[in-house]
Amino acid sequence: ARKSARRFSGGFGLGASGEAVLRDRPGADLAVLETFEVLRDRQSFGADLARAARAGYVLELSSELCGPRQPEPAVHDWLDGFLDALEARGASASRLRAFELGLLGRLGMAPALTACVGCGRSDLAGDVVRFDLDRGGITCPACARRGTLVQPGVRRALATLAAATLADAEA
Repeated sequence: ARKSARRFSGGFGLGASGEAVLRDRPGADLAVLETFEVLRDRQSFGADLARAARAGYVLELSSELCGPRQPEPAVHDWLDGFLDALEARGASASRLRAFELGLLGRLGMAPALTACVGCGRSDLAGDVVRFDLDRGGITCPACARRGTLVQPGVRRALATLAAATLADAEA
C-alpha cells in the first residue's frame, strides 16, 4: 500500500477512466496496478452529490455483475458512455434505467420484454402481462402463472429503454 501511495500519490477520482498496465501475482486474486494513464478524470463528480451518487451506483452495479478477471469490452464502453453523459448532462432517471437494462443486455442477462417467454406471442400491445423473474421476462395472460403485473405502458417504456442508446434515453 505504501508503494502504491508513492506511485499514485494524487489518487484517482470517482469515475476516472484510462489505460492501465496490470501485473498478475501468482496465487493472488488481485493484480498489481503498475501504471495508469488517466484519459478522463471526471473531477466534476466530486462537486455534485447527485452525479457522484449515480456514478458510484453504476460503477458498483457493473463491478458486481461482471465476473472477476473477465474482460467485458462492451460493458466498459457502455459504462464509459454513461459516465460521459452523466458528466456532461447530469443525472436522468430514464438514462439510468436505460443503462441498467443495457448493462443486463451486454452481459447476456436482458429480460424478455417484447414477447412472452412461455409461448413467444409478441402481439401484447394492450395486454396486462406478468414479469416472471424465474423465466426471465414477461408472460402473456395465457402463460402467466406468477409474477408481477406489468401494465402495457410500463412494458412498452421498458422495452423502449432496453433498446435505447444513452442519447435516446434523454428524450
